[in-house]
Amino acid sequence: MHACNPPARVILHIHLPHATALVGLADPTLKPIEQVTARFHGMVVLDTALKVVSITEAEGRRLAGLLGDRSVL
Repeated sequence: MHACNPPARVILHIHLPHATALVGLADPTLKPIEQVTARFHGMVVLDTALKVVSITEAEGRRLAGLLGDRSVL
């Protein structure tokens, strides 16, 4: 991820309860319905194709490609 996105200062992988619940929905899109979610509108991309543990360079490149110019994956 860092090699593909040099401006990234921190890449943090976490499983917050609300995020885990969000990705379990039929439509996991984060809708801008209040101040907190509106703050992240257009900044979030979801990886709905994750099938393996992200430990290979190829998986890092795939994730960096998904991230693009957004700040939250």
